[in-house]
Amino acid sequence: ITLRDKNLKLSAIHKTPQIAGPINDFTNTPFALVVGTISTDSLMQKVIKLKTDAFVAWWKYTQKFEPRILKDTEVKDEELKKYSLFLMGGPKENKIARQIAKSLPFDIKPTTISIQGKVFQAPNAVLEAVYPNPFNPERYVRLVAPTSYEGLFFYNPNSMPLSDFDYTITDGRITNPVTNGQKKGMGIASGHFDNNWKIDVNSYLNKDRDSDTSHYAKRVVDENFRVDIVNTVTPPAEILNSYKATYKFEQMDASFEITVENNELILDMNGTKFFTKALSNSEFYISGFDAVISFQKGSKNNEFIIDFYQGTYRSKCLKV
Repeated sequence: ITLRDKNLKLSAIHKTPQIAGPINDFTNTPFALVVGTISTDSLMQKVIKLKTDAFVAWWKYTQKFEPRILKDTEVKDEELKKYSLFLMGGPKENKIARQIAKSLPFDIKPTTISIQGKVFQAPNAVLEAVYPNPFNPERYVRLVAPTSYEGLFFYNPNSMPLSDFDYTITDGRITNPVTNGQKKGMGIASGHFDNNWKIDVNSYLNKDRDSDTSHYAKRVVDENFRVDIVNTVTPPAEILNSYKATYKFEQMDASFEITVENNELILDMNGTKFFTKALSNSEFYISGFDAVISFQKGSKNNEFIIDFYQGTYRSKCLKV
């Protein structure tokens, strides 16, 4: 049964029940991972391999077989039409992305990413988006196009929260879900296209976000792929020590201990220590989980409750 608004006007390229997005629908179609090889930047080449390997490892773990992998310089014409194309690398890194660049509504520059004319300030960032395949409108293109190797380094090809969108632009920033809102943690911009694959300004998140990232804690990476976190704060020792206790997840049978070493808050889970970086006196980023914990005053004196945020997941943790 098809229900259609009599006033609906569809363009030549429009969403169908088969090709409607979001990103996570891509793997419901026959697809090929097309790896970019044309970048002249050796660091970019290395990061493309890292992200390709990460996706392949995840796919083999969940699906029990290896995905179809093609080099951008070796793809045959019939394969471009037959499969949805997962393009690892934008026009500067991937031959196929360069070939179809004028058929896609994206423009990647060193410090900006544009979607159908809407410009986002995006130094050291990466665009991921799905769009109809120009070679076959019954298949997708899934484009991963960075503005730098640093931007691609922080791209997660297996991010479930981000895959709920048609497009996302992300970088290394760490947003505080308490002060910025949980959904506004979805990078620089995230959203959906309308029925005609046009950007819907009413649906995309973070449209009012300040483009100045100097006040955000953020992850940075050097040429040896060493990661550091900058723009953090240093809470007083007495505040850190007040959080020390054992906590249990409210929604599952798991607990952890909060300790302090060298003025750093540590989450100790069964002997495995996860060091944190302070976003404020009460919010802390855990790089090992890519998560944020927030301490809130409990009902009893000197007792705290923890809100645990990981993507769109949120759980309360109570003191044992």
